[in-house]
Amino acid sequence: MSEIWDDYFINSGKLKELVKKHPDWPVVFLAGKFASDGDHDLTFCTNVRITEGQVLAAEVPCADDITYISESDFRADMDDWLGDNWREITGRTDEPYNASPDEYDRYLDAEVAKYEGKWKDCILICVDN
Repeated sequence: MSEIWDDYFINSGKLKELVKKHPDWPVVFLAGKFASDGDHDLTFCTNVRITEGQVLAAEVPCADDITYISESDFRADMDDWLGDNWREITGRTDEPYNASPDEYDRYLDAEVAKYEGKWKDCILICVDN
């Protein structure tokens, strides 16, 4: 096999190790924004990362096209969503910046807490180019 193909055939040892360690966990594939050149339906990816992680397995109000694998990213997006939907969520008529930081954080914490227990352990396969 020529060297040019070496990057396309990734050693699957890490995947085999994690599947053996966690046989009941789902395997989740995540493709990065550079995975496809747009001209082809499928493409080889040379940047492959296999790791243990969590996926938020729930529909969320802050994004309907994102799969969350980071609680901090989810919290940041929920923060933006809360700011945009402040009146609707709280029943208040003022703007979110009129709330004290502690009061705002209580609302944010309550919204984020609705998704506790919805994070699922997974084997993550992240691919990109």
